Amino acid sequence: MARLNVPELPEWTFGADEESAGVYRVEAVHSPSGLSVEARGTDLEVLIDRCKVDAVELLARAKEKLGPEAGAGDGPGAARVDP
Repeated sequence: MARLNVPELPEWTFGADEESAGVYRVEAVHSPSGLSVEARGTDLEVLIDRCKVDAVELLARAKEKLGPEAGAGDGPGAARVDP
């Protein structure tokens, strides 16, 4: 999986892979907590943008449910949100 540079979300590691001709998978993992999101489709830029939005929303929901420590590695381990 090729690593992507997403400077606006420094605690997240983004990667992209072309699973088959013209079909991509983008994944983002929050380093401190292990939370992750992914998206699949044919438009790589749309998938990256979708994962950015999903990453921010997932972390906000985790902190809302579990408190501020959810983003620091004490959260639920790994949670997936597939659009």
